[in-house]
Amino acid sequence: MPLKKAILLINFQNEFTIKGGKLHAKVSEVLKNTRMMEKIPNFVALGRDCGATIIHSPLVVEPSSSISQHHIDKEVDDTIMNLRAGGMFEKGSWNSQITKDLQPEATDYVLQERKTTSVFKETLLSSILKQEKIDVLFIAGFTTDGCILQTVQEAYDATYGEDIYFDDNIESRPIQIVVLSDGTAAYSNKIHLNMITKVIPEYCDVATVEYAEEMLHKDDMVNEGRTCSFLLFSPRGSTRMNLAKMKPKIID
Repeated sequence: MPLKKAILLINFQNEFTIKGGKLHAKVSEVLKNTRMMEKIPNFVALGRDCGATIIHSPLVVEPSSSISQHHIDKEVDDTIMNLRAGGMFEKGSWNSQITKDLQPEATDYVLQERKTTSVFKETLLSSILKQEKIDVLFIAGFTTDGCILQTVQEAYDATYGEDIYFDDNIESRPIQIVVLSDGTAAYSNKIHLNMITKVIPEYCDVATVEYAEEMLHKDDMVNEGRTCSFLLFSPRGSTRMNLAKMKPKIID
């Protein structure tokens, strides 16, 4: 049976991808060197042609004016606090919109209004991966040392963490996770290369977009030795979700 594959697109929003975005200048060095904004739209188009599941995970930050001071005081994610203070990824703004070249299509999934740096916490990602019976998950987006690293660490913890909740009644699924080396970006080439060559390989596989394109076509390129035994889980500090009550939101 052919392996089922998915592409997870993290924070492909105008704030990062387009000149005029408040964080574009910070990632422009890596974007220029990797040409990821040319490669990833083509990779996603190929993925759709090959039957891969496409999952978008944009970040949305509520502006200070729309939330209570109590909520602000209770905020534990320093990154979100800093983004809010800088007016970045504000809900409803041009900056928070998914970039034009990667607009969701009718068959894609969108993790609606993710409000933390975690792509798992309080989202439907783990249930989508299980529902679609994904075998290989490709990850692209921003930033290599931020949301990308956190994503692979949480997936790793779901398999090997000491305090992860396991339920014998929930079937686990081995998933190979592949971070795209020239499909991710950080605030400098030095940071990006350190993450891609030294840190992220401790948690999952790393591949170029070109190699990943071959993987979309060929199941025998999957490295079974680097899979995570992935099940429905909530990262540390989040509320565990009930699969029976969750229905993924699909773009109409």
